[in-house]
Amino acid sequence: MNKFISALIISIAVSICAVCYTQSKNSEFENSLVRLHIVANSDSEEDQRVKLLVRDEILKTVDASDEYFLEKAQICANRVLEKSGMPYRAGARCGRFYFPEKEYNGITLPNGEYFGLKILLGEGQGKNWWCILYPPVCTSTDVDKERLKKDMSADTYDIISSKNSSAVVKLRVVEIVNGISQKLDELKR
Repeated sequence: MNKFISALIISIAVSICAVCYTQSKNSEFENSLVRLHIVANSDSEEDQRVKLLVRDEILKTVDASDEYFLEKAQICANRVLEKSGMPYRAGARCGRFYFPEKEYNGITLPNGEYFGLKILLGEGQGKNWWCILYPPVCTSTDVDKERLKKDMSADTYDIISSKNSSAVVKLRVVEIVNGISQKLDELKR
């Protein structure tokens, strides 16, 4: 019985350490990036096409380091909608939003709350598009990866880079605790 209790205590201690480590690394990701999330009006072919036009224009013209980037993003999105003859408008908001785990050309970001720019087109009921607005890695080039590498600590970049040859261990208990934390945060709002 003593061996069982000792093993249980060690397992709990290791789990707590893993959760703390994961949360500290997630915090670095979450606080050093600006994520971009564009939600289409609907899943119609035309709304999805326009969503990608909005995406392209925002990536070309909006700089997340500009203090007015929120206003510029909304103006940019509405300009594209108007040119495309769409009967709806775009809304833009900044804040902390939940993002699922996502891979961008060899960079995998864990799920969690990140500062982001969310663009809702019309009703915002369609398929969405995700990326990283700052540092700009949406274009998926090696230059962008180098900028991301420069803006993060070396060990953090190694964790999210699939080019890292070391294994990344995912503990199910960490994912469960993070999921419960996310649900509790959502209930508070």
